This record gives sequence, C-alpha cells and structure tokens, in this order.
Amino acid sequence: MSLPQPPLKEMEGMGWSRVLMNYFARITDAIVGMQEITLFFKNGERAVATDATGRLSESIITTTELEYLNGVTSNIQTQLNAKEPTITGAATTITSSNLAADRALISSGTGKVAVSATTSTELGYVSGVTSALQTQLGTKVPYSGATDAVDLNDKNLTNVNDFDADTAHLGGASDYTEAESTGFLVYHGEAQPWDDMQFDIASGRVAVANAPDWEAFTTNTSAYAFDVDDYIDLRTNEPPHGWAEGTAGSAHLHIALKTAQSTGSDRFAKFTLYLAIADVGEAFSEIGPYTAELTIPTGSAALHHFLLSLGTVTLTGKNIGLQAKARVKRIAATGGTEYADHIYITQAGIHLAHDTNGSRDISSK
Repeated sequence: MSLPQPPLKEMEGMGWSRVLMNYFARITDAIVGMQEITLFFKNGERAVATDATGRLSESIITTTELEYLNGVTSNIQTQLNAKEPTITGAATTITSSNLAADRALISSGTGKVAVSATTSTELGYVSGVTSALQTQLGTKVPYSGATDAVDLNDKNLTNVNDFDADTAHLGGASDYTEAESTGFLVYHGEAQPWDDMQFDIASGRVAVANAPDWEAFTTNTSAYAFDVDDYIDLRTNEPPHGWAEGTAGSAHLHIALKTAQSTGSDRFAKFTLYLAIADVGEAFSEIGPYTAELTIPTGSAALHHFLLSLGTVTLTGKNIGLQAKARVKRIAATGGTEYADHIYITQAGIHLAHDTNGSRDISSK
C-alpha cells in the first residue's frame, strides 16, 4: 500500500490550511491500515532507538552487543560498583590459592607477597621488645639465670647488683663464683670444686718384712701387689692451696685385682690408711686410722678398677701448708671370704673441697 499523493488540484480552489488538514487525515488513515512498514538505515545490524526529536534512528550498539544483555537480572552499574578492580602488583601471587598456615608474611625477591619460615608463634615472641634485638644480645654474656647475683656491665666483671662494686658473682644467691677486683676467684656453696691430695704408691718405701711385691701390672707397666698384712709408707704431701682451709676431706684408695674373681660368690679385701699430720709450727700427730672393706663381686675381671672410700678425714683448724704422711696396709677381711690373690693398690688420696683458685700469698689464703 502506498501513501496518498498531495491534492494539488484541490489547492487551487480552497485555502492551504484546510487542504493540508485533509491531506494529513488521509495519511493517518493509510498508516492505520498498513500491515508492514519497511524502514531503511545507513548501517545494518544496529539497535534502533528514538533520537532527541522522538524519531526512530539507528544507534552505535550492534545487535551482537545488544544480545549480551540477555540474562541480566538487575541494574548493571549497581552490579559493577559492587565488584573489586583487577588485582595487580604484589598480591598477584596469592589470588588463586591459600598460603601456608600460621606463617609470617614477607615480600619476596620479586616484590610479591610470600610466606617466611618464621611461624606466627615465633613472630609473637618479639612482642614487648623495645629496641634492636641484636644490639641487646651483643651486650650480653652467657649467664646462669640467678636473680640477685650479677650485672656483668658489658663483660668487664665489675659493678654488680646486690654486691660490692669491686666484685662480680656468677651463679645463684648462695652458690656462686666470686671474681674479686684482682681477678682472684672465690667459690661459695655448691660452686666449690673438688681436688685430690694424692699419695703416690709406686714411689713409696717398703719394709723388709710384710712388703708388697713389685710386679708386672700390664705388659709395659708395673705396680705393687699387696697380700694380707703387707704395707707401704708413702711420701709426705700437702693439700692444694685452693683447699677450703679447715674443711674435712674424704680418704680413698684406687685398687685393681691381680686375677679374675670367678668363684661364684663375693670375695672381700680390707684396707687401712694411717695418717700423721702437722700444720706449720705444730708437731706431727696421728689421726685415724681410716679403714674400709671392699666387696669383690664374682665375675670381676683381672685388673678391674675399684674406688674404695675410707671415710671422712677431719681437718678442723688446719691450713694450707699442712703436711700429711701416709701408710697403706692390707688387713684381714672380716665381712666374708678373703680374696685369695694379691691386690694392686695404685693410689691413695684425700678429696678436698676448694674455695679459691689458689692462695693469694705463698703461705696463706
């Protein structure tokens, strides 16, 4: 169907306004009766929209782009505003998987977020630190943890808390080592070490009768072997100058079997240590004797080494410079069957506690 042509002949006999009104009425009727209107635009496959004047016109949106709206359920801009922008930079390495649990985070060599070997628990240990840790550690020395014993003052062993300014203390409140301003060491309580006042057996003097036998001990060494009633006089000795003067000692013997003890039951051997002592300016007098019996279990091998304690040696009032002369004797066993063979005595001694690392003077502490 085509639109009516303008009524040119009618225009000759009537006014323009009336003619145009009739013409537009005829166009309106024609449009109402149309079943199809064909419109032509400059570009194909474009979305159609009304322009500013209300007329139909083609838009810049392609039909493909328009189809992307299919399935949208709400305002697109609102949805976009609720999204994060694309992640770039340091965090790009952690967008697709979780990190190792309970680790401190660091920046990697490429500037990316990474986990360190330090756990979150370990990291928590720095809580409360007020300055550089290495600086603080560099000013410290190993310390026993005593609560009131020492301030080492940059390792110079001067200036202490709770003690004189000229000494330093290492240890606890009552068990500690004291360093005097001269560097001399004094030991207190359980800090006191032990040392031996030794009596060498091999250099001893034997009597004509009841003398131990000088025998092969190992392939290339020898020692005195004692039968019952054999004895030996030992050289005179003095305590080390670190000895805590007046404190008691502990007498003892080092013993070795000549032959294996394989009788099937225990055997016994008994010994006595005789001592004569004197301080400088005193006369020698005997103390003791100190006696003990050794139990030798069956199955003990030849040359098995035993340490036999002989008891406490009281040295009250005695000082460094003390002289002690000793005699050792094997006597008859009383606790059971005697060990039948000879026994080697390799050394006699008295354990003594020290309270200093020596003496301040040659003849006095």
